[in-house]
Amino acid sequence: MAVVDAGVAVCRLEERLLEEGLHWPGAQVAGPSETIGDVIARAPGNWTMAGNLLRRYLLALEVITPKGALMNAGARTVKSVT
Repeated sequence: MAVVDAGVAVCRLEERLLEEGLHWPGAQVAGPSETIGDVIARAPGNWTMAGNLLRRYLLALEVITPKGALMNAGARTVKSVT
């Protein structure tokens, strides 16, 4: 599991993951200067192949909306129900 802060470039995450022999599929669709948030924000819907692939690798989000409200979605576990 990788926990990243706001504004982290996909290329920096991918470099760090490669050191550990890991890979994040979102890096394949990212431009050279895109952040992780950019990739997630423009991801297609869950019912598409690309959207479902990114969704499988995203556990939780903490987002600040344009109005300044904090929004949390998901959990840091793969399954958060009993």
